[in-house]
Amino acid sequence: MFRLLLKIRLKGLGSAMISRLGRNKKKTALAGVLMTLLILYALGAVGLSVGMMFHGLAEVAALAQLQWFYFALAGMMMLLLGFVGTVFMTQSQLYEAKDNELLLSMPIKPSAVLACRLAAIGVVELAYTMLIAVPVCVAYCLVMGFQPLTVLFFVLGSLLLTVLALTISCLCGWLVSLLTARIQRKNLLSVLLMLAFFGVYLYAYAQLPTYLEKLMANGTEMALAFKKALPALYYFGVACASGDWLRLLAVAAVCLVPFALLYWLLSRNFVRLATQRRTAPKSRLRGKLFTSSGPFKALVKKEMASVWGMPMYLFNCGLGALLAPVGAVFLAVKGRQLLQLLTLSVQNGEELTLGILCLMPAVCMIMTLFSAPSLSLEGKSFGLLKGLPVKAKTVLNAKITAHLLLGGVPLAVALAVLGVAFELTAGQWALLLALPFSVLAFGAVFGMAANLLLPRFDWVNPTLVVKQSGSVMLAMFGGMFVLALPLMVYFIWLIPVIEITPFLWLCTAFFVVLTLALLRFVHTRGVRMYEKM
Repeated sequence: MFRLLLKIRLKGLGSAMISRLGRNKKKTALAGVLMTLLILYALGAVGLSVGMMFHGLAEVAALAQLQWFYFALAGMMMLLLGFVGTVFMTQSQLYEAKDNELLLSMPIKPSAVLACRLAAIGVVELAYTMLIAVPVCVAYCLVMGFQPLTVLFFVLGSLLLTVLALTISCLCGWLVSLLTARIQRKNLLSVLLMLAFFGVYLYAYAQLPTYLEKLMANGTEMALAFKKALPALYYFGVACASGDWLRLLAVAAVCLVPFALLYWLLSRNFVRLATQRRTAPKSRLRGKLFTSSGPFKALVKKEMASVWGMPMYLFNCGLGALLAPVGAVFLAVKGRQLLQLLTLSVQNGEELTLGILCLMPAVCMIMTLFSAPSLSLEGKSFGLLKGLPVKAKTVLNAKITAHLLLGGVPLAVALAVLGVAFELTAGQWALLLALPFSVLAFGAVFGMAANLLLPRFDWVNPTLVVKQSGSVMLAMFGGMFVLALPLMVYFIWLIPVIEITPFLWLCTAFFVVLTLALLRFVHTRGVRMYEKM
């Protein structure tokens, strides 16, 4: 029974990776090939960035004879990424799963239900661990050479740290579930917690070189502090660097004993945890005047409400919009001196600074993906939406407009911060506004077109559509490619020919033309595709 439940759970987790395009086998095969290429591209990009970072750390660690700290930092990043990636998954898949009561009503042991859920989450934890572990191991072997015992200890230790990350995620997921169940605006709190966890991970990742520099300057003190604060990671690093089996056994004890205790407690209380009612305080009804609105405005409000009502939708598809003001404040506070030095040290440095100010929010807008899964998220209610006396063009335009509003407000804040902080002229203000907003419009229409091409309505969990559907991946990586293409052309061929500012205006015109072409596609062929769904 456990194997069957685990198979069903893993199949459900991976079911949204490839959208079904009807019964046409050629289209389905093509979608599978495209999805495979997108996944390989994403894994390659992440692996390359992590590998480059740790390759430099490995070289410094080799010179300073601090190999243990290299592995300890890698273990810390694996723990953080696994925790951030699954803490809310444990909340939704373990404690608040919609099919908990259905499964418990069947002749299935609660321990089997609990074990299959933990195993499925553990598989996801392992995938996050491998995102860090593989490039870390490759970087170490490139610098130090292949050492079989070190690689073996690193693999075993990484598996143990995956178990520890699962334990921490389960505990924190339970706390988040309790916390969000007792307040009215639990969706807003969930989003804030996601941002806090994600911010901690980004900060820790950015501070890796700083940690190594401090260790080289104060090696003994830092080692003692690391040992006291994070003993599991310290023993993990020492075990990998020295091949000490006793230290590896200590890591195993620190990772496995808490998990065994957690599993024992959950197995004894799983029925109560899975079936208890979590009710927030009731809000008081206040009399107010209701006004009618047209169908377009009502559909836009519906889209906005669906985004705010689903924290994973807002966080995964709106991460770029959330990062835009944060990045602008960082550039205004921390990046001004660096950009001023760049202006003085590089030819046409002032134009290069303006280019950086324009491209930072533009990249954030490419990462804003609200329209990409918006049709798929209608799910079983899509038939009700089609049955409304509203034109298909109006529905599609409403979803695009909601994307523009959700991304445009934080973008306006970010651009205001950058423009005021760097005291831009009127012409520079115009370019600062034109390029990011044209990229925002392109992303909204491109995401809508991607969802029309790759719809998915037979999902079980909407989170899978938001995080893993073909339309979301096509919108993200396709948009990044479209944004990077003119930049690559410029840096390879056009630097001697045209200056940065005119080139950025050409990029703005390029995105405007591309947006209009995609909008025409949505309003013509896209409408016909919508009506045939």
